Amino acid sequence: MKAEKMLFSIYKNKETRKSLEINKKDFDYFYMGEYYEWYIKGHLFYLMSEKGISKTREEIDSERLNILMNSKKFDPKSIKETLEGHYVCVIRNRERIIVFGDKFNRLNLFYTHDNQRFYFNCVLSKELVNKSGTDIDEKYVYSFFLIGYGHASSTLFKNIKRLGYEDVLLYDKTLHIKNISSPAKIEDYGSEKLKEFEDLFIQSVKSRMEPGVNFVSNSGGWDSTLMLDVLHRLKEKKNIRTAIWETKLKDGRIHNIYEVEKVKRIASHYGIKNFVFQIDHSDKKLIDKWKEFAHQCFAHHVFQWPINHLGLFDFIKQTDSSTKAIFNGETCDSFHNFGFSQYASIHSGNNDFDEYADKMKTYLYGPSFMKEVSNDSFRENKIYQIFKRIYDHIEFNDQKNDYSNLMISFIYSPSRLPFTLPEETEIFEKDTLISFLKKAVDEYFSKYLKKINFDNIYSIWTSLYADFHFKGLSVPMSLKGIEDVGMTAALPYFDLCLARFFEKMPESWGRGLNFNPAKYPAKMMAYKSKTFPLHIVGEDKPHSYLSEADPHLNPFYEFYCNSSVTDYFRDILNRKDILDFLHVEGIHSSFLEKVRSDMVNNKKIEMSHFQVISKICTLSSIVTECLK
Repeated sequence: MKAEKMLFSIYKNKETRKSLEINKKDFDYFYMGEYYEWYIKGHLFYLMSEKGISKTREEIDSERLNILMNSKKFDPKSIKETLEGHYVCVIRNRERIIVFGDKFNRLNLFYTHDNQRFYFNCVLSKELVNKSGTDIDEKYVYSFFLIGYGHASSTLFKNIKRLGYEDVLLYDKTLHIKNISSPAKIEDYGSEKLKEFEDLFIQSVKSRMEPGVNFVSNSGGWDSTLMLDVLHRLKEKKNIRTAIWETKLKDGRIHNIYEVEKVKRIASHYGIKNFVFQIDHSDKKLIDKWKEFAHQCFAHHVFQWPINHLGLFDFIKQTDSSTKAIFNGETCDSFHNFGFSQYASIHSGNNDFDEYADKMKTYLYGPSFMKEVSNDSFRENKIYQIFKRIYDHIEFNDQKNDYSNLMISFIYSPSRLPFTLPEETEIFEKDTLISFLKKAVDEYFSKYLKKINFDNIYSIWTSLYADFHFKGLSVPMSLKGIEDVGMTAALPYFDLCLARFFEKMPESWGRGLNFNPAKYPAKMMAYKSKTFPLHIVGEDKPHSYLSEADPHLNPFYEFYCNSSVTDYFRDILNRKDILDFLHVEGIHSSFLEKVRSDMVNNKKIEMSHFQVISKICTLSSIVTECLK
């Protein structure tokens, strides 16, 4: 991936009107007047009014945006709530410079500084690192080893920051960050809201649809098939395709054979073409692909396994050059059920039961259970007790009814059960984890702890998802990975209007103990559709997150430890001082050295050590490829 030049900079200690150094050619929309100027970079989908969409993206131009800016009095919150897209906006008037992104800051904005200027870029470039220095952020490293990524405002590098969720950067001779998030209250939804959801979802799909060929990245599940179903209503069959990745292990077994066959049957049901991208663990070309994708990962600050996402998008580009958009179902699970909708809470072997178990977990983060937490009676809750018995090997830190512990569990605990803590693994020195979690509460959670209550609890969890998961692997790789191959990244669930709908959605809508299913409004829309293939999607067969070749098989373990890329990782880790940058205070250096040595010397990697091995292989190779 070609590195981008610096997007803009702000000179320190100068008058506001003289401090901004910016080139309008680097932006997609702009206005330069005597008293103010503004610039927007990114992809816009629509303008909102009180009555709904007022302007589609085909109708949006700089003139209309200038009217918007003035009507909203250049207020970032009002603009964010009106303008949908993935973008960064810079406004300068006589008093200050204002910098902000869309509601979820989907387009990264990195910034650093030297003695003279602040520098800003939408990609993490080598130039930005050269200006900031390569000091490592300890808190990011701790979070990386826990969950694979850090807070939305942080980066691997101590002196490079990002705009976090609902952050606005203000400059008036000094630079400061203001967070403008305001949690929404849960509402009572009647049956008429199902029609509202359907209208909003169709609107979101339509606003992202392109003339010509549109691909759907389909897993055979509810999320992606519902997108396909709507596209099928709006476009001719000849302009719709589906694609899926297939993982072939080194011994020739297919990891997800049922999932692939299911997607083929769905495509056949709609009468459209399907394409299969095979990730062959024995293919030597995987090394070259990994090196190529490393630059995209670094640019978008993703240090996790990228082959599935980026490989599929590149495959689609090579397969059909007429493709204009790729639809992806990311964030559907997140907004509906905060990730508790993957049949993973309890493995019973029956999808219906496992789905209800997911709803039980979602319930534990809902207003009913929160009221019991507040009055300190939650320990007697039957659902909570069921999970405590099932997860009796995990310590529950529930002596105090503390909301900060709930937030720690929601983000950092492997089980994500309330009042469970992250595992004290060998990677951390004594007391490191406790110290980090205290800092996380102070720096990341405190703004929400001041606002949280029974009425806005779902909005708070959505905000935390935006602060963490939406800056992890799958969401940024889907957004930016698609755009990197020159296509529209169409993620219709990741939509301004739908986000508002989900924030206010009540417990009874698939988040509680009644029998409404998980992802309730989306599934109700699917049930209502005359063309949705319920007989295929609803089969009680292996789910896409579980191995079909062997229930005990981990395809990621096979990729790192038993594929054509394994020797490449060994060569990377065999380099002198390769892990020095991870030797931050609180990280157990001797343990790092042990797992590195085991990998280099071709020793069998224990599953308990694999998460560390996979992380250091990925991070070390990306940093090596991009900063060498």
